[in-house]
Amino acid sequence: MKKIILSTSVVACMIGLGLALTNAWGQNAGKVPAESIPHKVGLIDMAFLFSKYSKFEALRADLKAEIETADGSLKVRLEKIKGLQLEMKDLVPNSPDFVAREKQITEMAAAAEAERKNLQRRFMREETKVYQTVYREVLDAVNKYASIYKYTLIIRYSREEAEAGDDPQKVMQALQRQVVYNRPEDDITDSVLTFLNRQYGTGAKPAVGGNGPAPKPRVVNKGDAATRGVSTN
Repeated sequence: MKKIILSTSVVACMIGLGLALTNAWGQNAGKVPAESIPHKVGLIDMAFLFSKYSKFEALRADLKAEIETADGSLKVRLEKIKGLQLEMKDLVPNSPDFVAREKQITEMAAAAEAERKNLQRRFMREETKVYQTVYREVLDAVNKYASIYKYTLIIRYSREEAEAGDDPQKVMQALQRQVVYNRPEDDITDSVLTFLNRQYGTGAKPAVGGNGPAPKPRVVNKGDAATRGVSTN
């Protein structure tokens, strides 16, 4: 009787183990072990991409125009202060009018300086937002591209080459580059740039040939909040 009970327990354990293995195999079905996936490395020049991405240029142009407007308003205030300073030459020193005008100029100058500092901090924040917005979009595009074309690693690098007679500092920077050799087809910069510009709606072509087609772009309305990036409040 004990043997029968023992045998039944063993069978139950074996059935349980079999079910657990079946579930594990079912969950992992279709998954390729990481070690069996061949490595495919790509390179991207972020500085070049930023400089050629139309949305980045547009956002910076908008910010520049806003800065110029603010600077113009500030210059008007400074010119008014200069005018008041010139008028003081016609006033009697230490007279009530002179003292009142001097106080007015001091207050206006302090307010203008405070405004200048506030504008500087504000525009630094807005410029940071521009870079963050574009950087997130670039990373998203790189992830999509890597997924479609089976890249396992994307490395940031620079296309610039040091030439004889160049600035010594640039030469030293080039000598410290992490990537010392690559094939032209390893550079995915232009393909990602093409995708981003098409997605933004410009259809701009890259300056240098890429390594194959870019992912099919999604049409984006320029008025979409995602394309504005920087608040102008």
